Amino acid sequence: MIPKKSSSLFQTLAEDLNLETKLVESFVEFYYKNLRQSMSDLNSTRLNVEGLGHFYVKPGKVKKAIASYNKYIEKYNDTTFKSYHNKKRIEKKLSLLNNIQDKIVLDFDKKKKFKIKKYELKTDLERKTQDNGGN
Repeated sequence: MIPKKSSSLFQTLAEDLNLETKLVESFVEFYYKNLRQSMSDLNSTRLNVEGLGHFYVKPGKVKKAIASYNKYIEKYNDTTFKSYHNKKRIEKKLSLLNNIQDKIVLDFDKKKKFKIKKYELKTDLERKTQDNGGN
């Protein structure tokens, strides 16, 4: 598979849809700009991209990033305005990471409860069929 440049893709798509190339380029750039923004905002543990699939936040990466940011903040010197601004930016990222870690834990607990309930229903069903089969 030979990768194509985005400009040739825009031209081909514009010709297929009978639209201007600039309009198609603007639309695609807008879509992926919003996609990148939703990925960096960390609002959800999952992201669905049409035509590409589902993307999930990796819990291990979140833990490593939180540890790294915590270590960085402890040693950070915020005596100047610029360094203070950078520290606040890092604290904001750390807050987002902590929020997404909480969501990951909630999702994990929800999945665990679902599996337990599913297993209990399965064993109850097996017991009932065995009881009915013995009669």
